[in-house]
Order: sequence, then structure tokens, then C-alpha cells
Amino acid sequence: MKSSKLILAISVAILTLSPVTMRANQSAGGASKTEINHTQAAASLSRLKQIQKMDIANMNRTQKNSLRAEVLNIRDDMKNQSPVIYISGGALILIIILLILLL
Repeated sequence: MKSSKLILAISVAILTLSPVTMRANQSAGGASKTEINHTQAAASLSRLKQIQKMDIANMNRTQKNSLRAEVLNIRDDMKNQSPVIYISGGALILIIILLILLL
């Protein structure tokens, strides 16, 4: 009995100290927004391909910096479009143990 209390205390400590990040789609109209996201993603990818095909050696410093800023903005936009859920290892183990015990 003492070992089960110890395991429970350790698992609670691990869960409270480990990072759990959840981000979901906030809008109610999900279908139309995903279509918009897909078209924006396709446009962003085509722009990235255009930038890759450019001859950067003939550009001056300001043009290179503007292209770099554009690529970084596209990268940030692509990261922010996809919903992400991070679950720590301790939380995953606890979920598996609870599923085993309940099922």
C-alpha cells in the first residue's frame, strides 16, 4: 500500500513539473478555415520555391535581407497554422496506466 501511494505521489509530481502545451483551433467554422489554410499554405510553398530558384549571388544586401525576412515570416506562419498538443512522458505513462486500470 505504501508503494502505491509513493508511485501516485511521484506521478503527480512529475505531471505538475513537466510541460504540457495544448493549442487548438479557436474558430467555430473549422471546415472553411482549413480550406483557407490549405490555400495559404500552397501559396506560401510556391513562394518559397520561387525564392529558392532565385539567383541570390547577384542581389545586394537589402534584397537578401528582405528575402530572408519573408522566408522567416512564412516559416512562422506555417508553424502557427497547425494545431499542436505536447504531452510529457510522465503524463503519457500516467494515461497509459489509467487506461490499463480502467479497461
